[in-house]
Amino acid sequence: AYTLYEKHTQPGFAMTLSDQNYSTTAFHPYYKENWNRVNTYQYMNFDRYIGMEDITNYQKLRNYISDEWDFQHIIDLYEQRDTAKPFFMFNVTMQNHSPYNTGLLRDVHITSMKGDYPQTEEYLSVIRRSDMALEQLVNYFKNVSEPTIILMYGDHQPFIEDEFYEELYGKTLHELSDAENQRRYITHFFMWANYD
Repeated sequence: AYTLYEKHTQPGFAMTLSDQNYSTTAFHPYYKENWNRVNTYQYMNFDRYIGMEDITNYQKLRNYISDEWDFQHIIDLYEQRDTAKPFFMFNVTMQNHSPYNTGLLRDVHITSMKGDYPQTEEYLSVIRRSDMALEQLVNYFKNVSEPTIILMYGDHQPFIEDEFYEELYGKTLHELSDAENQRRYITHFFMWANYD
């Protein structure tokens, strides 16, 4: 969507929050030119965009910057923020991106299914690491007095073995109902706040 539709200023969270005197930062630990983000985030009215070219001494998991490092960088940016303004960050992580056939991490093993699903196991392994990193991020913001919301979501479901889904549902993908098929494309979200 960024390369097709983002050709001029776009309303959204960054613009709305900028109008309310927030500092707005987009952070994506990958190449800035990818998907035209270097222009798109400017069109979305972010004050600044931090890409992989702007960071050093990062840690990788598989072939991408780890969520553990990424989330610590969020904390660092928060601590360095302009305290006269509320802080908004849009962070697109990379750790859990495909492909899932690298063989570089497979510490989650599916033992209750007949098939062997190495891509699914690699995906579940990186998600497990994200969960551990998210716990560290939440624990940090539990102790921050400023009202804080963390919202996390995925932009699509993982590209893992079709056979995994077929065994999970007990039928071929062609036999799935519309509702079952739609569930394969739903992306869930997680929201946490340090206040009621």
